[in-house]
Amino acid sequence: MKSLLLMLLFFCLPPLMAREITVTSSNYKEALSKENFIKFDMESTKIGFITDDFTGVARQFRVSFDEQKNLISKIVVVVPIKGLDTDINMRNEKMWETCFSATKYPELKVDLPGPVTLQEGVSNLEGYIQIRGLFYPISIKLELKKREGGMSATGTAHVSLKQTNIPDPSIFIASVRDRIDLSFHLNF
Repeated sequence: MKSLLLMLLFFCLPPLMAREITVTSSNYKEALSKENFIKFDMESTKIGFITDDFTGVARQFRVSFDEQKNLISKIVVVVPIKGLDTDINMRNEKMWETCFSATKYPELKVDLPGPVTLQEGVSNLEGYIQIRGLFYPISIKLELKKREGGMSATGTAHVSLKQTNIPDPSIFIASVRDRIDLSFHLNF
């Protein structure tokens, strides 16, 4: 009797589908122009008064999630640290090794348990970002829109160097702003 109930339950529930989206770009410019992207905007001040904004990109990342009916859950974003690119090799190397210790911690990871209802609108999504092996809370402003063949997700978040214990990459003549502005777009 118990097995019959389990079989009925199995056939009555909508199927759970695990999905994964992988994005790879060969260089900074290609990653910057992709429809699916992760970007981070930062600011540095040189000699105390010359401000320079710069945008970094994830040349490689993957997003996995479970989809069931009109919900997605267990969203995981994984970015190889050496896939982060600011279009300046010296700055990249400092970011990889000084800020993220890429040799010891080769990936940055975001866990968003959800669930998220697949309907148009704006919402806040709470989760965790793993940096240098430690987890920190992250809040993402998420906008979902219908598109031909599926949905698109656009979002923003902010991360603090100090609050996530990322070593400050500032040098004697240039200081880096504490806040990192994250943005992304993903079609699925």
